[in-house]
Amino acid sequence: MTFTIHSSKDGNVQQTLRIGSRSAVERALALHEAGWDVYITDAAGRQYPPETFETLAAHDPALPIADQLIPRANLKTHISRREVS
Repeated sequence: MTFTIHSSKDGNVQQTLRIGSRSAVERALALHEAGWDVYITDAAGRQYPPETFETLAAHDPALPIADQLIPRANLKTHISRREVS
């Protein structure tokens, strides 16, 4: 599921997409601690204010082992050809 972090401070507005709730919560908490007004929305449009961030992170399912070891963005596909006589 994707989550969007909405943050604003001193007239600056940012939106950041995150794939998992834990990474969204980590980023949102860092912004909140730096003085930004922050909330997270999920794909269904539900809004989560800072006081609910820890609850949101607790419901994040564990990633499969392969996703923990090699982020999908870093995967490369190698195709090899073998000539047949």
